[in-house]
Amino acid sequence: MMDLSMSLSENFTLGELLRSDTAERHEKLKQEQYNPPPEIVENLQYLARTALQPIRSLLGSPLRISSGYRCPGINELVGGSATSQHCLGEAADCSLAPGFLTDPATEAFRNDIASSVQSYLGKPLRPDVSQDFYLFAYLCLHLEELDVDQVIHEW
Repeated sequence: MMDLSMSLSENFTLGELLRSDTAERHEKLKQEQYNPPPEIVENLQYLARTALQPIRSLLGSPLRISSGYRCPGINELVGGSATSQHCLGEAADCSLAPGFLTDPATEAFRNDIASSVQSYLGKPLRPDVSQDFYLFAYLCLHLEELDVDQVIHEW
């Protein structure tokens, strides 16, 4: 098995981007999931350095990776698209900790995002938006500055 503690960037490890609850429940897939080919590891390093780490650094708040690389067996089992960038190590599903909404250290950042969204849409954010909507809004507002080619907000 690969060294899951391998650092991909300042705040992300290989293990975070390989972790799979599905693999943990299916012993046969565990070996495949946790031993990706070298090109997948290179893609995950690139993803961490050029997208995840800059986002995490700009937000000043940890990102939780719920899905990174998916080996073919895991992808099939979870019903993923055969052309999913997860299979190439080029995608990660992320979320912010719920504390992002109440942390005094992120208040100015939240206000900036809310103000930018209001300027763009002409109406304020609803008061009940989740921390992950702030992440989604931030990414959409800064796509040109980040090496990100698609952003999906799942409700």
